[in-house]
Amino acid sequence: MNALIHALIDALVDAFIDALIGGFVHAGCRPLRHLPRPGRRHL
Repeated sequence: MNALIHALIDALVDAFIDALIGGFVHAGCRPLRHLPRPGRRHL
């Protein structure tokens, strides 16, 4: 059960970081989305 909760939290953090990076990309027009970050499921 702990592993399930941990995976859920990881997914939430991933989505949050994706949203942050997306906001920075739109704000600064920089290729931040190409940073090698594990766990990227979009794109």
